[in-house]
Amino acid sequence: MTVGSSLVLIQKSMTRYVLPITLGLGNVGNLILLYMFIQLKYRNSSCSLYFLAASVFSIVGSNWAVVPLIYSADHADPLANSLILCRARGYIIHACAMSFRTMIVLAAADRYVLSSSRNSIRAFSSIIIARKLVILVPLFWLTVSVHLLIWVSIENGRCFVYGLYGQIYSMYQLICFGIIPTVLMILFSILTVTNIRYIRSQVAPIISHQHTNPNFAIFRKRDIHLFKLVISEIIVSFICTFPYTINTIYSVLTSDITNKSIERLQIESFCVFFTMWFLLYLKYSTTFYTYAATSKIFRTEVKVLFKKICITIKTIGRNL
Repeated sequence: MTVGSSLVLIQKSMTRYVLPITLGLGNVGNLILLYMFIQLKYRNSSCSLYFLAASVFSIVGSNWAVVPLIYSADHADPLANSLILCRARGYIIHACAMSFRTMIVLAAADRYVLSSSRNSIRAFSSIIIARKLVILVPLFWLTVSVHLLIWVSIENGRCFVYGLYGQIYSMYQLICFGIIPTVLMILFSILTVTNIRYIRSQVAPIISHQHTNPNFAIFRKRDIHLFKLVISEIIVSFICTFPYTINTIYSVLTSDITNKSIERLQIESFCVFFTMWFLLYLKYSTTFYTYAATSKIFRTEVKVLFKKICITIKTIGRNL
């Protein structure tokens, strides 16, 4: 058995067994995140609102992307027989993915402006501004992504982007999905860390001789907690999207090669599957578990949430 044939079998097994588990765990985690970020303590936080919106885009995008893929493992691919469904799926997936990435960038930017020592910059960390952006961002990407409703096509039973448009789309994905969001996330994180170090160096000598306001301490603790969540999301996002970026560059550079062997095509197909359909959507499925692994405050709040659910279930059971 050749390497290409082995990768084809691995891809089928991952589609049939791994993706359903990943998607299921991701849906459960994202639903918990939705419930967490609508709690009263988070409602007036702009950063929490960005996380809330990101969870919504994650649920919609991942299910639209992965469910048809899982279904096609044992049935006829519905996308191969319907151009409308093919284009609609690509449109919704792309709009959700870009909206998700933008929300994480905005969350990182929000932590930066909030940590600034200048009042004029801190004013941008506003729940009012966040509410407007949460509405405008998906509208923007739904408008920008209209080209997918026009030029996505079906060739040889496969719904994808082809020809010159495929090359242009790959470059567009590389820049808008891969490079720009990643650079902005890293930049805002570095600036936030710099601001926090500066604030601590200025505040520490003063508060060491004064009584600390408990409300101020709690406020700062929650802000640091949210910043940790942002950093963890950025790290996981980079790990899961970097291979896709590299594979996109490879696809663009080799798009003019027409005499590829069958084994090479099988290997390339697996690389697309692994970097695009597995790693990218693994990122959407691991958000809740990443937060739980990196933040003690988050784990504590999850435990409290589960206790409330158990008490509610017991109460309902007693009343039946």
